[in-house]
Formats: sequence, structure tokens, C-alpha cells
Amino acid sequence: MIDNYLNKLEDRFSAYFDTKRNFTFNGINYDMLATYFERNEHYIAVKKAVVWDYETYQHILVKHIESVDLDTIKKFTKSLEDFVKEQVIPTDSHMSTLVRGLIITEGEIPQDVINYIRKYKFYKSFSFGFKGWVNIALNLLDINNIENGYYNKRGKEDSKNFIISL
Repeated sequence: MIDNYLNKLEDRFSAYFDTKRNFTFNGINYDMLATYFERNEHYIAVKKAVVWDYETYQHILVKHIESVDLDTIKKFTKSLEDFVKEQVIPTDSHMSTLVRGLIITEGEIPQDVINYIRKYKFYKSFSFGFKGWVNIALNLLDINNIENGYYNKRGKEDSKNFIISL
């Protein structure tokens, strides 16, 4: 059931994202990594005369955890924050990065986990925002009840992208 969901999720994102299955970062195995990069620029007459440019990034890290508890969720969010520290490189062209963490579970979700996810917030700006910013969106889905997901404020906007009928 999990493999079926991951295959459909990969098919959904493969049009716009570079996807990689069984991704390892800092010793933690993820079921999928999806990466999106967009660069926009405005120039005058020739392409070398760039007036302005900006880059946006999105990274989606998907992990299947059979049974979640508060410690597991805290380790997952810590790994997302470590991912930000190592992978987000602020440059003059960097505008924004969104790191989306998706946890897929099959078991009962405790209330303290739901409360932690809803209250979780991560935002970091670089050079007072002149070199961009980064946010973390967090989503938790029960594969047995796919319509019933939990997310933080940043994760709400993309929660519908993760609902796939099996």
C-alpha cells in the first residue's frame, strides 16, 4: 500500500520535480526526495545585461514511519532543519526555499503529535531578507485514512497535493 502511494506521488510530482527514491541524508533514510528549481531574470537587449534575477527552490522529503510518537516527529523536524542548514545556500539571486516534510504513517496518531505538528514553525531569512528566506512545511498523513491529514500553517497550502486515492 505504501509503495503504491509513493509510486502515485512520484508520478504526480515528476512533471515539475526531479524525484529520487530511497534518499539518505545524514544517516536518515527517506522514501523519496523531490526537488524543484526555478530561475527568472529580466534583461535589456542582450542576455548578458541582466537587470534582476531570482531563484526559488522546493524540496519535498517523504518518509514512511509505521508508528509515530512525539520523539519520532521531533527527530524528523530536526532532520529537516539540518537539511536546511546544509542544502540551502543563500546567494544574491536566491529568493526563497520551501522544504516540505511529509510523514506517512499507518498507525494511531497521538494527540500530542497532532498538537506539535500544528504549532511547528520554521522560518529563516538571510541578510535581512536580501538573500532570501526559507520555510519548512510539515504534513502528516495516515495511509489508512488519507483524507485525514495534519499539517502546520505552511503545510496547509500543499496538503491537497498529497491526497491521492489508492
